[in-house]
Amino acid sequence: MPPLRRPKSFLAGFARTPVSGPALFAVGAAGGLALAALAGAFSAVSASRDAAPAEASGALTALRFDAGPAVPASRNAALSEFQAAAPPAPSGRPRIAIVIDDLGLTEEADARIRRLPGALTVAVLPYGPRARAQALAASAAGREVIVHIPLEPAGEETAGPGALRTDHDSARLRRLVEAHLAAVPGAVGANGHMGSRFTADRGAMRILIGEIDRRGLFFLDSRTTAATAAPAAALDVGASILTRDVFLDDDPAEEAVRAQLRALEEIARQDGSAIAIGHPRPQTIAALGPWMATAPARGFDLVLLSELEREGATGPALLAATSVPDLR
Repeated sequence: MPPLRRPKSFLAGFARTPVSGPALFAVGAAGGLALAALAGAFSAVSASRDAAPAEASGALTALRFDAGPAVPASRNAALSEFQAAAPPAPSGRPRIAIVIDDLGLTEEADARIRRLPGALTVAVLPYGPRARAQALAASAAGREVIVHIPLEPAGEETAGPGALRTDHDSARLRRLVEAHLAAVPGAVGANGHMGSRFTADRGAMRILIGEIDRRGLFFLDSRTTAATAAPAAALDVGASILTRDVFLDDDPAEEAVRAQLRALEEIARQDGSAIAIGHPRPQTIAALGPWMATAPARGFDLVLLSELEREGATGPALLAATSVPDLR
């Protein structure tokens, strides 16, 4: 599957860096009018959502997260084909952030990622039986932790206990977000687990991104659907988000993962930075470990996801129109 192109950081309102191209919002007077219209629409949708009847109580009790006391999140916090050094980009060395999803379920997964060298961000499922322990262990090992929030997918699948759904009222969505964030100590951000239906709902995403941003965390849009409403929702609430470039292992074969890593390098060379998401599968780790070990020698800096969010990597302000299948 060809990788998605995306902005490295989307700052609601306007980009952090100069932008151009047909996909961008107009600025100046037209931008002011657009923002005013969005503000009105936000008020109307919020009022409608808040007026929805509350669903049956006890939803949070059923989650039974092993959360413990809430911990405030803070931002402080060799394959021959990869041996040839790539020339650095004119503006400096290209930066690549690797995110491994679906941690918190098994000890085996945690053991696999411990073998990976270099900077790594791990996304922990808040309902996982080992969520708290693996989050603390990852932080102690210098990994960066984000919360892998379960979101409603399209189709018959389920995203897991406590999944946020488009038919939840705003109060329930906020309670669920709070519970998920509290279950993963030391997290500095969040992304979605599945969520092709939920992330296409602008009103629902407005609540999710707003709650995350309100706590000083950042949001990574995994882009499991081409219809993602995350950029528009971030614009509504004045938040910045990151979006991924490449899924490493939709095809789990080791050679397919290597091909995605080559595509990731090309995006990083062209754009200055790139984000990849993978999973703690044996084949993924087998390909990723040697690649991470040799990436610096080829001119790439492996960075934590938050480094891209804080520094505001270059790129357009809006997602380019792309045709992508609904993956999760």
